[in-house]
Amino acid sequence: DYTMTTLCELYSGKTSNTKDFLALVLALYQDRIYFKRKKQGFIPRTDQIVEELKRAEEARQERLRQQRRTVEVFKARLADPELEFPQDVLEQVRLLENLAAGVPDFTQQKQAKELLKLCESELNFELRGSLEKQAFWILERLKHFATDQNLSLIRHKPAIEFSPQAIEESQGIDIPGQLEAYRDSATRLDLTDRSAFTIDDSQTQDMDDAISLTPTSTGYELGVYISDVASFVAPDSALDRAARSRSSTIYCPERDVPMFPAELSHNSFSLVTSTPRAAMAYVFDVDQSFNIRSSKIAPALIAVKRKYSYDEVDELLESEDPTLLPLYQIAGQFQVDRLANDALMMPRKDVLISINPDGSVALKEIDEASPARSMIGELMILTNKVSAEYAATHDFPLVFRSQSAPEEELPAEGVAPIMLKPSTHGTQAAPHYALGLEAYAQATSPIRRYFDLCNQRQLLAHLRGEPTPYTAEQLEPLIHELDITLGTVRTIAFESKRYWLLKYLRQRMRDNPEITATVTRIDTKRPVVKLDEVFMTAMTALKGTPKYNDRVRLRLVEVDPRGDYLRLEHVG
Repeated sequence: DYTMTTLCELYSGKTSNTKDFLALVLALYQDRIYFKRKKQGFIPRTDQIVEELKRAEEARQERLRQQRRTVEVFKARLADPELEFPQDVLEQVRLLENLAAGVPDFTQQKQAKELLKLCESELNFELRGSLEKQAFWILERLKHFATDQNLSLIRHKPAIEFSPQAIEESQGIDIPGQLEAYRDSATRLDLTDRSAFTIDDSQTQDMDDAISLTPTSTGYELGVYISDVASFVAPDSALDRAARSRSSTIYCPERDVPMFPAELSHNSFSLVTSTPRAAMAYVFDVDQSFNIRSSKIAPALIAVKRKYSYDEVDELLESEDPTLLPLYQIAGQFQVDRLANDALMMPRKDVLISINPDGSVALKEIDEASPARSMIGELMILTNKVSAEYAATHDFPLVFRSQSAPEEELPAEGVAPIMLKPSTHGTQAAPHYALGLEAYAQATSPIRRYFDLCNQRQLLAHLRGEPTPYTAEQLEPLIHELDITLGTVRTIAFESKRYWLLKYLRQRMRDNPEITATVTRIDTKRPVVKLDEVFMTAMTALKGTPKYNDRVRLRLVEVDPRGDYLRLEHVG
């Protein structure tokens, strides 16, 4: 170690004066690579540390150079919003995206802060609020973000774009319109003469189920048809890997993120009208009292004759339409059988969100217990029940869905409900408590859910007399993998929907800040209420001693959709 005086003498070659002394101190302070301060002096760093610091400094200079280039591109983008970001600048844009979504790690956040400061000084921006808001504001000014940008998709990073290989495979899929073109034509049923129809929301494009009902001499033939995706997407193909990485279609109010490319999910796989489609047919023999006597599963070719919306079917059922009424009675009888097996009926109301061109939000109430939705729901449960029972009877694995009974007894009406155990996936058939079934496996949405596609592959292979594609040992790690991904899918859908519901509440607050609600929980720090109109829950302070199921009037005090904040005040 050398004192500053000795260093100064060595450097200047003479007895140091104050000016020389201070100049050397300043030089050593400014040097961050070769010397390290130690109390009142400095010590040299080792060769290894010097090299590491040199590399770090080079990286810092390169980062500053890239940030300056980014700001120059931002200037050009402000003048021309159609200008594409170069690939190297896109990396800097991603930093701001992640900051706006609140997900960067410490290093990314530090770099994003540096970029924000440079933008503020070089672009004459006046940035206010949190770092997240500053990043969002800049990206919005650059026309890279929309005002209602879905940050949940950035935060959780689901797979959105399809690989070139997956796109190429999807373009090569052609659904034959003639039975003879199928390799299993000897066992595939030709049901194109059945008057099959679909029932979905009016805007639905990925229609994976259809129904037919044909009178017979002893009752009815009920047909439930599920789009045959398994015949066209091979396991571990590029298209299959893309679907597996997604696990499910993600439904957000402003956009959907499909499990398959739109050309497949909205066209080739979708059970569109007047076009022959491959399907898995579940054919039920129903007696005149609407009881199901028997069922069979077979690959088939069908042609949908008509597309109904739920609203249209509700109107037709109200007028006792002779075609649809027996179908409703069959579904109702199956529901009665489930209830006799202690199934739970938990009717739920929800809303369908639509966004107007001006960015305002419109809501349409959906009653899951409406005749049309209840009917289709029961028929899908019936189909999934038959799938599970077929696999259990023939001893091959599916991805079964089960639910254990709660440890407490069900409370009396008007008392706060108990918490049901979550349903789980497994390779062995087991009872599903809430559905009142001994076995259940979802196989009715192979366009939208990867588990359903796996189950359809298993069923189709067994029906063809071939080995099933998956053993139980192969399905178990797949279940673990997809359960994690499905949790992310549910979170994205929840966060996206909540944003638009909060935006609706803020919009509504201007005209009428009062809203009614029902108390749903009182065992938390603050009571939980479910708000009417939007059917979303919120915590809020309530006067007095609220009881479960109490009706309350609230006032909307503050709503911040982007900050996910809602403040309510109890009116009465």
